[in-house]
Amino acid sequence: MNENIGVGLVVGLAIGITTYIWNSDCFTKSQKYVLLLFILFPPLQWISAIILFFYNYHQFKKSKEYKKEVTNHNEEKKIDNSKINLQELKNSGLITEEEFKEKVEKINSQKTELTILKSKEYSQLKALLDSNILTKEEFENKISILKGKVSNKDIIFSNKNYRIIDGYSEGLALAINDNLDYGFVNNNGEIVIDFIFEHAENFSNGIANVRIDGVIKKIDLRGNLS
Repeated sequence: MNENIGVGLVVGLAIGITTYIWNSDCFTKSQKYVLLLFILFPPLQWISAIILFFYNYHQFKKSKEYKKEVTNHNEEKKIDNSKINLQELKNSGLITEEEFKEKVEKINSQKTELTILKSKEYSQLKALLDSNILTKEEFENKISILKGKVSNKDIIFSNKNYRIIDGYSEGLALAINDNLDYGFVNNNGEIVIDFIFEHAENFSNGIANVRIDGVIKKIDLRGNLS
């Protein structure tokens, strides 16, 4: 009797883990097929799943996408540090108010340029330009419009310890804080969903993909995980 219960628990656990693996975004398609075959040998499947999970997570840390995020964050940090240095120099009387305003305006311009280059809209416009769908003049005009939007957004949220990395979708914008954690803010710059995610995507049809503790999950607009 006890043996039957044990077998039932192992089978149930194997089916549950296999279902999780198949629905998870933490594994590639080929990895899922291999792990699916291992259902006949549950311990082997579980050990292999753990190894692949950490391997994929390590590969993500080495990916161009992650490195680009880190580089962009470091550049943004340099700009923010420049503002702090200017403020301290002004407070010590080494630069005048007029010089301070002039330098801050230059820094804000640099920040705007950096934000534009990282934006989804810039990538879309650049793709249209490269495909000869947009002329160079049209591209530059659209960039000017985008620059105005980004500049306004930076002014509104300049006192926050995060930056918006994607446009607004369904009332929320994807943002990243100083610790490289992801979260979501509203149009007023208020944090609606805390910065607790290692990676995240913008909302679509009320759902966003997020990575937390190395696991891909989904959240709704209230921040509920599923």
